[in-house]
Amino acid sequence: MFKRRARILFIGGESAVTASELANDLGGCWLEARAQSIESLNAGAFAPQATQGACHWADTVILLDQGGAGSELWLPQHTQTQCRRWPLSGLGGCERALNAELRRRVSGLIGGLRMLAGSSGAPPV
Repeated sequence: MFKRRARILFIGGESAVTASELANDLGGCWLEARAQSIESLNAGAFAPQATQGACHWADTVILLDQGGAGSELWLPQHTQTQCRRWPLSGLGGCERALNAELRRRVSGLIGGLRMLAGSSGAPPV
């Protein structure tokens, strides 16, 4: 069993907001999700100070890559934060397909947390 809920930071545009809302709705007892736009972290190039604050909170940072500019994520080398990239550019801009893909991925993320909890299957306290 975990001692606390996992902290997930989704970085991207509107898809990051959608992913964080889905994660909190579907797995709120397993994780705490937040969204951040890539523009707020990016001032021409990633500002290390802005990225450090947001990324140190998170256990996992997920960059929702829709093929836009500035899709590189800088993480401090000493951080324990894991970085993942969910490519979403092959969905043809269809909102329905994007939402279905986000739901599938978030459900998989929550399933992985349940599996890590072991046989108890109990969410963190």
